[in-house]
Amino acid sequence: MKDNIVGSLKEMHDAYDPYRATIGTGKGQEMFADVLRKSAVWESIRASADRSRTDSSRHRQP
Repeated sequence: MKDNIVGSLKEMHDAYDPYRATIGTGKGQEMFADVLRKSAVWESIRASADRSRTDSSRHRQP
């Protein structure tokens, strides 16, 4: 799952360049803001998944 999330994040970050090219227009700014919002959601999901893995590994018994 982590690899899929990381791959999706990379694709989103790579997609910023075309959005930046249109940032001079109102629609371009709206599109770029949407990408940033969606990226923030993915980042929080990834961080939450990382925390869950860390927490569960701490509670494992040898």
